[in-house]
Amino acid sequence: MALLQIGMIEIQLDRKPIKNLYIKVLPPDGRVCVSAPRMMTDTAIRMAVISRIPWIKKQQNNLARQPRQSDREMISGECHYLWGKQYRLNVIERSGRHEVKIE
Repeated sequence: MALLQIGMIEIQLDRKPIKNLYIKVLPPDGRVCVSAPRMMTDTAIRMAVISRIPWIKKQQNNLARQPRQSDREMISGECHYLWGKQYRLNVIERSGRHEVKIE
């Protein structure tokens, strides 16, 4: 994987045995990854990314506006998600083996 800098956008470039160029903006920080055909020139890749800068910035702004889960301290009363459902944590300290029960 190589790094490209286009303006203020840092791009991770991955050359693969594919036919088309793909641009991804990944959560949570809006990192930009580009998968490009092995035979595509650096100039062609740069031009393709430059033509999509408005879309990239829009995706990064959308990701920045999404609410993020706060850092967890693993204390009683915190809410945690498990398989898409929200559960309230009740910590019971004891010696021996750790376990998790859903009640």
